[in-house]
Amino acid sequence: MHHHKDNSFIVAIIFGAAVLASVTSFFVQNRHYIESAIEEQVTQGIQTARTISLQVIEPIRSAAWAVAGSLFVFETATGKRPVDDHETMLMLETTKSNFNASLVYVMDLKGVVVACTPYGEGKTLTGKSYSFRPYFTEAMKGQAALYPALGVTTYERGIYVSAPIYGRGPDPQGVLVVKCGLDIVEEILLQFKEPMALASPEGIIFAANRPHWLYCLSRPSINAEVIERVRQSQQFADKPLDPLAGALDLSSDIVKLMDKKYSIFRTPVGIVESGGKSWELITLMELESAYKKASVYAVSAGVGVIILLMGLYLADRRIKIALRKEAAAGSEYLATTLDSIAEAVLAFDVSGRLKHLNPAAEKLLGRIMPEIRGMPAKEVFRPQHEAGLIEIQESIVAALRGGDSEVTRAQYFRLENQAGIHDVIFSVSAIKNEDGRIDGAVMVLSDITLLKEAEDALRRERERLSILLDGNPIPTFVIDCEHKVVLWNRACESISGFAKPDVLGRVLDSTIFYPPPRRPVLADLVLDMNETGIADLYREKGIAASTLMAEAYEASDKLKIAGVERDFYFLAARCRDSKGEIIGAIETLQDITERKRIENERLELERRLFHAQKAESLGRMAGAVAHHFNNMLAAVIGNLELSMLELSNNEDAARSLNEAFKAARKAADMGRLMLIYLGQGITERKPLDLSALCREASPLIEAA
Repeated sequence: MHHHKDNSFIVAIIFGAAVLASVTSFFVQNRHYIESAIEEQVTQGIQTARTISLQVIEPIRSAAWAVAGSLFVFETATGKRPVDDHETMLMLETTKSNFNASLVYVMDLKGVVVACTPYGEGKTLTGKSYSFRPYFTEAMKGQAALYPALGVTTYERGIYVSAPIYGRGPDPQGVLVVKCGLDIVEEILLQFKEPMALASPEGIIFAANRPHWLYCLSRPSINAEVIERVRQSQQFADKPLDPLAGALDLSSDIVKLMDKKYSIFRTPVGIVESGGKSWELITLMELESAYKKASVYAVSAGVGVIILLMGLYLADRRIKIALRKEAAAGSEYLATTLDSIAEAVLAFDVSGRLKHLNPAAEKLLGRIMPEIRGMPAKEVFRPQHEAGLIEIQESIVAALRGGDSEVTRAQYFRLENQAGIHDVIFSVSAIKNEDGRIDGAVMVLSDITLLKEAEDALRRERERLSILLDGNPIPTFVIDCEHKVVLWNRACESISGFAKPDVLGRVLDSTIFYPPPRRPVLADLVLDMNETGIADLYREKGIAASTLMAEAYEASDKLKIAGVERDFYFLAARCRDSKGEIIGAIETLQDITERKRIENERLELERRLFHAQKAESLGRMAGAVAHHFNNMLAAVIGNLELSMLELSNNEDAARSLNEAFKAARKAADMGRLMLIYLGQGITERKPLDLSALCREASPLIEAA
């Protein structure tokens, strides 16, 4: 009776512990699920924003800059080519087709379209003025502009990317505009069930996977001056811009919309307007659904904890009961009970010799019970290493001697049988009778080979990724939060001449790349997000925040590598783990010397072409002047001949007229020679009387 009360008390304690563990698990798992759902939603927003940037914004930005540098485009913008020039239009059409744009057009200094690809049924923007659009005014300041807007003429939404058109001078001579429709953006947003929208800095929704949200205000209130400015620039044409029902209050992380509560997340997109204001991708997550799923998940986890604890208790009880039954009723009942347990179980007597093992243990050991019954532990097991056998023997001895605990902690060793080598963990507990005396020990073994194989596969994958990064042809290095180098790939070794052992585990020495004194490199500054230091050291290096990722900066500079000065492009970014914690920074260096050389050669060729065209224009002008000069001389010579005939009796006048006649003829010869030099005259070969030429020139020489 007393023994039964003790068992009831133990069951009550275990059940209470199971309930407490279940409740704790409920709250922990509930919170964990909600945090995971939020993290997943945030990651989804970041990935979507990055997809929009890579698939939509960056291609048309590159296209705008590339086409703006064309000579055809420059001449069309400045009026040197006619409106809708054929060659310029061919280039614009090619750009539109290659980059899936909806419109490509050229604007002159006044903002008037002088060349435009057709849209609709042969319609065009040529001749229309869009000088009021910010993308024109920003480009005329020498800055590229990204400007999502609703076309005031086409009435179609799109993202306008503009780039200044330069000649030889420092000031823009026109603007090149590439407009990309929002079809791709909406296709991306429609892939998600949860509400998602692209909104301007003022909170005006421009694209969404909820069509009725378009052109609605996502905030409870917006400054009237801001609304007036947006309407004056006609960014959204004549749309009324009404507030969205149950407006998304961006000052709060939880909003109520359509009678449901949502958690709201905002992710900047790579569309930055003048003044540094960025467009945002707004993502909503329905909280009620998330809480329900979290509760179900947490309850399931709690029930699982109860079942597991009770199962462990019952398994332990079944083993001990089985051993006690054997002492009282024989080994047959013990064998039947132990054989029903799925885990490998071995029972030892007080002397440490094997009394029984179940079929699971026979399979794991690769040996049958009649073969090894009565053997000590050192003969039962065949571990791969001697250390494993020592651990087994010490655990059994400790359990048989008793002590502070009757159960030893789980330990690991590698077991060898006919099927191969297995990774095993085991635990040993003492068997006590009703008087509390130790009657033997029971060992439970668990085969964790598959788990170890999974861990090894994960480790190999990490090593493979490390090898891939090390083999990356782009010089790359990574620093940890203490600014110490943890990765220095072979490409870095190649360009710097410093091997990995020279830099790993140390703060990076900037004199590897820069002359003394020492200074932080870009990765150091980005890790600390030292914007003042970034501006001071890289202001003249074209430093700019990366449009492809957050917390990243890019710049270019000249580095002296192996005594040779070369041009490099840097990109440095913070590194965060899955929890969002900063773990370091990564920096890549790309040698762009050849690219810069080709670019400089292209600019030199364009300069020479410009001067050649200028010389050709001067030649044509000189030819025209020579023709007009000859025509006027013809009139002078004709009149001189008539005067000489009329004044033939007046010797003095005739002599003067004759000298003027000769001078006019020489001037005509000079004009003819100029035309011959320009390739517009007819050459004539005849004998030259040098004596006569000298006699004609002698009066001039004497006068001098």
